[in-house]
Amino acid sequence: MVLAGNHGILVMVKFIVASLTIFLACMVWMIERAAAQDDMKWLEQRLERERAVQKKELAERGLENVMPIVALVLNQRKAPFKQISVRKAFSLAFNTKEFFYSNFRQQEEGSTPPVRFISHLIGMSPPRPELPSMKELQFLTPLKGKVPDQVFSDVFNLPGMLDESAMRPNLSLASKLLQAAGFEFQDGRRVVAATKEPLVVEILLRPNQQRVVFRYVEDLKRLGISAKLTMPDEYHYNKILNTYEFDIAFLSWPRLEASDLKFLTSEASNRPCDADAIALFRGCNFAGLQDPAIDALVFRQ
Repeated sequence: MVLAGNHGILVMVKFIVASLTIFLACMVWMIERAAAQDDMKWLEQRLERERAVQKKELAERGLENVMPIVALVLNQRKAPFKQISVRKAFSLAFNTKEFFYSNFRQQEEGSTPPVRFISHLIGMSPPRPELPSMKELQFLTPLKGKVPDQVFSDVFNLPGMLDESAMRPNLSLASKLLQAAGFEFQDGRRVVAATKEPLVVEILLRPNQQRVVFRYVEDLKRLGISAKLTMPDEYHYNKILNTYEFDIAFLSWPRLEASDLKFLTSEASNRPCDADAIALFRGCNFAGLQDPAIDALVFRQ
């Protein structure tokens, strides 16, 4: 009877200890969660004031109606985006026309579809397909050997507003680029030729942005690429951006002046993106650009 009683007490003590452990863990989680929510509430209020100041500054300069940049940013810190041919393939798979009519069809009748801008700068017109001008060559010629030879010989252009039939050649070219980069098509999947590991990427979104990339995910699937959508809460979303721990992110930021372009440099690529900059999407090298030629051009202007 004594042994049975002691055993019962021991079981009860273990149960109480386990319950307290779970309770304390829950309390810690709730406290951390509440603290995070308080921090985010404070941050949102602060950023709202920052946006208001920015909006006022743009209005004073007559730039309040300048269309922002909207982009799917490929993080060059992550494989496979270190290879330019892979980045080209992912760009070719993006259907600008489908994106526009899927996400902006509720705009006013007759509204002009957006074009794919090349420049980040305020006041730049939509790019014309042409070789570098004489003035641009003054900057580029000293960098021969550091910039691709195609800069001087080939007209650079991004795929425009394409119909479904026009996407097929783009996807075909994208497939060839991926194959040349070491990603072969096998049993309906794109895999690393050397290891047979599937090519999988994650696209970072806010919870209300799923529709933005539905078609893009489908077109990547046609190339054998598996694209997963990641939609964390606001706290973890900002944490991921702060440390650049994403493959692809759907972002928007205001057009910049020349003095703002230092965020494109190698130095900025190694600097964490603070919460203020994340909210305004300024001063953060989200794409992970690290190029001596870009550094030289930015610091020369």
